[in-house]
Amino acid sequence: MGEQCLRWILRLNPDEPLVWPSGGTRSMQRIRQALEELDDEWAVPRLSVTFIAERTGISDIAVRAALKRLRGQRSARRSNG
Repeated sequence: MGEQCLRWILRLNPDEPLVWPSGGTRSMQRIRQALEELDDEWAVPRLSVTFIAERTGISDIAVRAALKRLRGQRSARRSNG
């Protein structure tokens, strides 16, 4: 469960491997855990920064910052190889 939610958050194409950065901030780990616990069929249409913030108890600003960092790490990995 939650794979499609993680893919949506990381903006991954279906053919790209799902790799979550190791380590990361507490916010990143809480977001990952919350997304993994979701039912993809129910949750993907509802995903938003506000939805994630409400599920994790993290502020909207912190969720935005964590997602930006995650997406930035993904972009850097794609550029490097």
